[in-house]
Parts: sequence; structure tokens; C-alpha cells
Amino acid sequence: MERNRSIGVAVFIASGVIMMVPVAYASDAACPDGENAYTFVGMFEVCLSQDKYDILAAIDWDLVPAEPAQTQGIDWSPEELAWLEASPAVRVGYDRNWPPYEYVSEQGVPVGLTFTFLDEFTNLSGLEFELVGYDLFADLLDDTRAGKVNMVFHLVPTTERAEYMGFVEMSRASPSNLISTIDCYTTVEDPNLKLITTTGFYIEAWLDANHPDIDYISVPTLDEALMLLADGGGTAIAQPWQPSSARAKELGITIHNVGTIGEGFASHVGYSKNNTVLGSVLQKMIDTMPDDTIDDWYVDAGIRPTPPAPVLPLTGEECAWLDDNRTILVAYDPEWFPIEYADEQGNLAGVTALYLEWFESLTEVDFQPVHTPDWSESLQLLQNGTADVSFMVGVTPQRQEHLGFTKPHFMLQPSLVTVTDQPITIDDPGLRVLTPTDYFIEDWLDVSKPDLQYISVSSIREGLLMLQNGTGDTLVGNWLPVLAEAQNLDITIYNSGTAGAVSSLHVAYQRDNPILGSILQKTLDLIPEGQISEWWATPPP
Repeated sequence: MERNRSIGVAVFIASGVIMMVPVAYASDAACPDGENAYTFVGMFEVCLSQDKYDILAAIDWDLVPAEPAQTQGIDWSPEELAWLEASPAVRVGYDRNWPPYEYVSEQGVPVGLTFTFLDEFTNLSGLEFELVGYDLFADLLDDTRAGKVNMVFHLVPTTERAEYMGFVEMSRASPSNLISTIDCYTTVEDPNLKLITTTGFYIEAWLDANHPDIDYISVPTLDEALMLLADGGGTAIAQPWQPSSARAKELGITIHNVGTIGEGFASHVGYSKNNTVLGSVLQKMIDTMPDDTIDDWYVDAGIRPTPPAPVLPLTGEECAWLDDNRTILVAYDPEWFPIEYADEQGNLAGVTALYLEWFESLTEVDFQPVHTPDWSESLQLLQNGTADVSFMVGVTPQRQEHLGFTKPHFMLQPSLVTVTDQPITIDDPGLRVLTPTDYFIEDWLDVSKPDLQYISVSSIREGLLMLQNGTGDTLVGNWLPVLAEAQNLDITIYNSGTAGAVSSLHVAYQRDNPILGSILQKTLDLIPEGQISEWWATPPP
């Protein structure tokens, strides 16, 4: 973006006379004292004294004062302008094998997120960049230290790097991952961890500072780390997930995200420490870029918003149990719409189906529904061990004889449902109370209202029909399922009060299988805050 001023002649015709006016052409440089910059013909910039401007303006030349020396709205300092005007060729070092951040395509072209940033830098500043590719990241750092490279992307500052580089933050922090060919959670505190690292990567400095007792295996490239892992030369590698996943796929190696390492590290652009002007230019360009734009670039590169799924912190015993039990049988209520039910194709649907998707994605085992005609049979299968789990179960003393339970994941309050719009209470004398057979409310009434003689009905549907024909006064049940069934039957119902019970919903499992219980609880604990409320706010059809 140098402004090479050159002397030219403006030629024009006035009153049939050819006239020539010497002018100085420029691009972005400041004009000499006594002259100002103007744009004419919509293309050229010239430096004109006042008298030359008057001559050209008098014959209606379209002269527009040139914009101040700013690029894309960036207000460069005089020092920055002088540096940019010299059009320095900035040498950018990049890793040829670190997709999707930066790598060489099959056509031999450098591609990846790095070059999206570089294109925008050129647009903002006019800078030209000379690309220098490296097969070994350690060589890239060595050449940066020696001054042969001016810029490196996607770096984490370390004490050693700060000796020869300055840094400009370009992205929010994210952790590195522990990656293994064995799908079982691990941490840097695992005494059996045999960790592989890539020479020169920041995680080595972090390990040296925070876990000096870990004797990691340092190899030159990510590919070598993956191949050593596949050959059993280590139990995990420490690397970001996306490059590792991309390279493992190319190498035909199956890997798993089994943990995180470090507190989370923001990505920076590193630059030659002795070139402070380059650093300030980079900082101003990064500051100009909207956060949403940068996020979009990460999404386009396949980095966001799909980080690896949360890692279940399973013990070795729990991992072994999942390896031996690849199918978990799920009991459910086929008539409890919209919480859980069998759809027209006979498949499990409703809120429970959303839980199943989450559990399957984290455990990587098949949660297979067991279809029955009603909840009573489903509960029996769960209690006798034919089914392994059920997701929407209230705790009662009777059920605890056979089942274990996770912590509650949702709360329901059973309603007193009527076909007349008048408030009632569960203690009203002579109230004829209907309850669905084997539902939580029956056990609660047995304990809390032992004198109440309720009528057990086979289904919500039967209870509603009895209300309609006058053989019952109230059906005790959770409002959403009862309302849905009433709408199917075209029966108008009212929520006339609460039973006084609060039904906390749990995932139930065989009491004699605490390993499964622990796995279920850990999977529940990883559901993001607010996600369960969203599932219940808009149950799927």
C-alpha cells in the first residue's frame, strides 16, 4: 500500500486551447506542504496547490477531496501509516498438517481458518503476506525465534515464547482434549496415564509448570502422535479435538475424546516481538472485526458450534460395564402423552425420547425401548429385571424394594381433575377419587391418606370416561397427560385443585446394579443447565 508519488501532467481542453498542468500523483501518502489530496475521474488521487485546484475547478473538473489516510475505518497512527506505506512483506508461518485451522489441500493450496483471517487483514490494511509452510511445528517456532517468520496464528502464550513474540488475542478460550483409542474417561491425575504430546505445543509448557511429575512422550508431529497412540505406545494424546479428529480420519484411526487438559486457553496471533508496529496494526485489525464475524469463520471452518460432546467421567469399572452391555432396555408408559407414549408407528416418543437421545450420545450404547400395553406391565418388567431402566419414575417405599433411583431431574404436582368447574380438596367428605393403577399417586395416598378409599382405574382414559358418566368425582393425575387424553375424547375438564403430593421424577434402575446407577447419574449431571426445562416446555409431538 505504498503511495509512490510521481509527477504527471493533467491535460485538458479549455475554449479550444490545449492546456497542461503539472500535478503530483499519489496513492495514500501525505501531500507536500501547501498541497492537498484530491480524487478525480473517480480513480486517481493527485496533490494540488490551491492555484492548480482553482484552474481545474474552473473548467468543471470533478475534484473531490481525498479521504484521510484511514483504511476500512481504522485510524492508523502516523507511525503505523509510515510502516504500512513501506508495504512490508509479512512472512506468515503455518502448519501444513493442522486441519481445519491451517493445512495444505490435496491440490497443494494452503487452506483453513488462518487464511480467512489473512484475507481480511489484507482487506483492512493492504498488507501482503508471504506464506511459509512447515511440516514440523517445532521448526516453525525455531524460525520465528530466529526472525525468519513474522507471524504465527493459533498460538497460546508461554513464558518461553514471550521471549521472542508478542501476542494479540483473536478467539475465546477453549480447553485442549485428552484423546484416546479407548473410550473411557481419564485425567492428568490418572496414575496409569501415558501421555503423548507434539513437540513445541503449548501443552508441554503447561505440563512442565503444573504437572512436572508427568513424564510425557514428545513426538514431532500430530500424525506421529496418533500412530504411536494406535500402536499402544501411550494411553492418550494431548491436543485440540478438531485437528486430531481430522488427521485420525485420514489415517484410519478411531479416537475418542476422553477428557480435557488445562484450564482453557485463548487463541492468539503471535508476531515478532521487536516489531511493535506490526503488533499494534494486528491489534487494531482484530478490534475492528465483530465477534459475530469471527464466530462465523470458526463455524465455517467446522470448529464451532460443534465441540466434542461432554465426556462422561467414568471409572474403569464403569467403562468395562458399558463395554459388556451395549444395549440397555428401557421401560416406559405407552399412554402418558406427551411425557412418554407410543406413537402411531409404535415408537417411544415424547420428552423421554429427548432424554434417550442425550444418554445414547454420551454413553454410545443403545437405549432400546420395551413396548408394553400399559404402565403396570412396564413397571413389572422393570421390577423383575426384564427391563434395565425407566426415565420418569417417582420414588415410593414399595418401589425402593426393587429399584434404585438417580437424583430427581424434574418435579410434577398431581392435579385434582374434574368435569365441573368448582374447587375441591382431597379431604372433601365423600369425594370419589379415581387413580391410574400403579401410578405414584396410589402409593402416596396409601401412606399419606390411608383412610381414603380411592378407585384404581386401568388408564387415564378409563378415569376420564368415569368422570363423564358420573361414577367418579375427580381423577388424580398430572395435568398435561390428562388434558391431552381429555382433548382426544372431547371431554371438557378442569384443574380443580392439587392432591398435595409432589412427584419428583427419577431415572430408575435395578437396585442390585449400582454401577449402572452411577453411570446414569453422571450422564444426567452433564445435561446443560436449562436444557431439561426446554425439553419440558415444548414436548415433541
